[in-house]
Amino acid sequence: MPEDMKKLFQITEAARACSLSRSTLLRLEEKGLLTPAYTAPDSGRRYYDNHNVARIIQIEKLKAMGLC
Repeated sequence: MPEDMKKLFQITEAARACSLSRSTLLRLEEKGLLTPAYTAPDSGRRYYDNHNVARIIQIEKLKAMGLC
């Protein structure tokens, strides 16, 4: 587990920060566009950092422009 878990968001928190659904983030992962900053080995829970959130927002902007 990363030393500073306070800087990580659970999947629902990251989705809410980007105004998206949890399933949208999972689809981005399936497509290889997003990788969680950390995945807990025991539970499989995904955690995202600020870089992930910025990437999600960038992907959504590109999709809105028809580039993705």
